[in-house]
Amino acid sequence: MYVLKQSKWFVPSQSGFRRRRGTIDNLLKLETAIREAFVRKTHLVSTFFDIEKAYDSTWRHVRLSFTPTFGFRIREILRYFEIEDFPIISNFEGPPPWQETQVNFIDDFLHFLKPNTSDMVFQQHFYDHRQRYYNYVLIYTDGSKSDSHVGSAVVFPNFTIAETLHPFCSVYASELYAIYLGLLKVTTLNFKQSIIYTESRSGINALQSVEYNEHPLVIKCFELHHALKSVKIKYCWIPGHVGIPGNERADKATKTPKTALETFVPLTDALQAVKLSQHRVWQKIWDRQTDKRTL
Repeated sequence: MYVLKQSKWFVPSQSGFRRRRGTIDNLLKLETAIREAFVRKTHLVSTFFDIEKAYDSTWRHVRLSFTPTFGFRIREILRYFEIEDFPIISNFEGPPPWQETQVNFIDDFLHFLKPNTSDMVFQQHFYDHRQRYYNYVLIYTDGSKSDSHVGSAVVFPNFTIAETLHPFCSVYASELYAIYLGLLKVTTLNFKQSIIYTESRSGINALQSVEYNEHPLVIKCFELHHALKSVKIKYCWIPGHVGIPGNERADKATKTPKTALETFVPLTDALQAVKLSQHRVWQKIWDRQTDKRTL
């Protein structure tokens, strides 16, 4: 409210949500105007709006024609907080209880503590793991985020897909989107069985409890998995940066900017971005004060 007041977005008669102001102020002004009209023997015309019925009983079509849409009304606020307009993916409801889809996971690497395990041990264990699942197609997924770039990548045996995401997207979103890209591509191929590898434990946990998750990318991944009933798909967590070739290629691909840009932003990431932008603008205002302190 302080920022709105300092920016003079309030009209002088605005009383709601303002310090030392109340709705009684406008009633007192109206009473004063009525008394002055009696003294001057003039007419006083006032228009009252019932908020609930305003658009139904008071020049409805004229009122609507002069009322800007929400997008126009919010645009100035977004511009003030240095936030660009971007499409938001809202949260989805989980799958209905009658929709049963088996999601299979491989936990061959979860019992290793990465700080206490050498890269050579992980590589050897991965080699043994691949011997057991030699007839599965390998699909490596990864996501990354830096100050200047957010990317997702999926590595197949003969090709790689990489996309750049909106800067507001989180690492979690980029990792989920990489899994989504992998599943989406599988729908166009003739694979009978495959393993999707990911560094994201949070992504694995989300897919394991999809019925309690509302993140749009988690739900989209589950919907694609459900549609691929004819393909035997397993998911496996692997540690990053331990020398597994396919995973290293995926990691490198996520950090390479691509011309194709996905502009969507999940709702949770959008809310976080708005908070950060709001804090940045307020910090600038605070820095201009004589007594400079960090908010």
